[in-house]
Amino acid sequence: MGHEDRRVIRTKKLIRDKFAELIEDKGLDKITIKDLTEKADINRGTFYLHFQDKYDLLEQSENELIENIKIIAMELHTINVEEWDQTNAPPTSALRYFAFLKEHAVFLKAILGPKGNPGFQNKLKQLMAEQIKAMFAQKNQEQTAVPSDYFVIVCCCL
Repeated sequence: MGHEDRRVIRTKKLIRDKFAELIEDKGLDKITIKDLTEKADINRGTFYLHFQDKYDLLEQSENELIENIKIIAMELHTINVEEWDQTNAPPTSALRYFAFLKEHAVFLKAILGPKGNPGFQNKLKQLMAEQIKAMFAQKNQEQTAVPSDYFVIVCCCL
């Protein structure tokens, strides 16, 4: 994927943020493109330049979040806990992770909320399970008292 123009990125973010607000207000199923274009103060052509419909917007937004979380989470695996304890400063990758979550908080709150998309919660649980298993695969299983599958069940079913 190439670099997008800043205006395109800004427009897509505006559309996603307004979409998130509408999800919280009306619920995903009741949102129309007209609602969205009015709330974002854009014309329909601008919306359709970037997205086919609200479900395409939803899918692109969810996939982008998942992919970025995967990338940042891979960096979290490189944290050296002993060094972290000595410096008392959070690792850069941890700061990036929380900054990313904060930047996308409006959308995450809406999509994970009661009027959002229950399927996205399942995508996040699946991602967490994959990452927990990957973390355990990197470490010697004999070093851990609890098998990775138990961690997956506990973490992903809460």
